[in-house]
Amino acid sequence: WGYLLSKYSGEEDVLFGVTSSGRPTDLPGVEKMVGLFINTLPARVQVSGETKVVDWLKDLQVKDSKRRQYEYTSLTDIQGWSKIPRGISMFNTLYVFENYPVQEQSFDNELLILGFDGLEQTNYSLTLAVIPDEQLTLKLMYDLRYFEKETINHLYNHLVEVLKQITEDSPQKKLNELMYLTDRERNQLVVEWNQTNVEYPQDLLIQDLFESQV
Repeated sequence: WGYLLSKYSGEEDVLFGVTSSGRPTDLPGVEKMVGLFINTLPARVQVSGETKVVDWLKDLQVKDSKRRQYEYTSLTDIQGWSKIPRGISMFNTLYVFENYPVQEQSFDNELLILGFDGLEQTNYSLTLAVIPDEQLTLKLMYDLRYFEKETINHLYNHLVEVLKQITEDSPQKKLNELMYLTDRERNQLVVEWNQTNVEYPQDLLIQDLFESQV
């Protein structure tokens, strides 16, 4: 997600929000506590093209572990410590990894919960939710005031393409060797939009052709 934001923005240093469960595993009985512990923390990612993918992923994992030490800190306090003025959002995109257990359970052999539906909403213009299972589910939520459906579809396809290249190709690749464009988009850029052959008078000089256009 950080890689794609970097490519879209043209910046090697990107910032986005990451949700945290806020339930420390070393706290006895934390899974039985009732209440909303979830918190959002800023995640800063540097995307240097010369870095190997495997080294970059390891660095992200280390930084994520360090960030969890501060998962109880409010975003308001963090922004107060930063150089970003209050009233200006630190980030506009949010990353959510929904890794919480959901299982079927029966009650006295009379009631069986087979499934459920939920309505999700965020205050950010663009949110990526990742749900792990036998297959990884990706879900993009966006503000219709800022994005069109076609734009989001392109973004989704680019994200899938990056994930495929990271998992299928050699992890020794460098970040600048990754390509987020799909095969169809690459063909459109390289072949379709590069059809420059055109008939023109062969007996005229370049200045003559320019003058005729003027």
